[in-house]
Amino acid sequence: MYRRVSGQEENDGGGGKDVDGDEKPSSRRGGAAPPRGFRQTEMLSSWRLQALLMFNAYYSGIYFVMEAIVMSYKLRTYVVDTFQVVLMPLTFVIWSFAELFRLNFGYTGNLRERVPQLCAFFLVTIFPQLPCQFFLVNYQGVQLPWDTATSAIHLFFCISELVFSYLAIRRFSAKQGANFFRLLQEDEQIVARGGGGRNHHGLKTFGAASDKED
Repeated sequence: MYRRVSGQEENDGGGGKDVDGDEKPSSRRGGAAPPRGFRQTEMLSSWRLQALLMFNAYYSGIYFVMEAIVMSYKLRTYVVDTFQVVLMPLTFVIWSFAELFRLNFGYTGNLRERVPQLCAFFLVTIFPQLPCQFFLVNYQGVQLPWDTATSAIHLFFCISELVFSYLAIRRFSAKQGANFFRLLQEDEQIVARGGGGRNHHGLKTFGAASDKED
């Protein structure tokens, strides 16, 4: 992949390695240098995590509709104690709202290689999603085979996404740390040549020239 040096624009020209370390095919024959104004960079987004998120999104939509119907049927048909009458719908509502934010954080964080969004996805998956899923799997007042089977599938999605998101966070953090130290080295080289550096906004400053004017 080629990334524009001066901005965030990208060109899927190929090249580099994918997340699993396999060589990506390059559209530029002979391993030619990237176009002017671009530099070659490695794409670290996890395709496994992205595939899980896509299937999870479709499954969660179907699961939400079916579970809402089944839960309303159980509350109208079976005799359930007052504690479960409150806890079952409350757990389902918490899961529903948290799932929207969780999938959005995971989708944007993985594709854009954003560590804060992916960390938020990781934390929301741990809580409240995992406790809600454990409750829906085996601790409802009236437990039907449907509840156990469908909630177990969703629990599998959550645990798998936790593993791949943790690995992605480690890769993204290492890459951003390496980029930070590379910028520091470039600044030191610029300052050593008397060309200034970067201020706290990341903009280049020309300290030597300003000192002469003063």
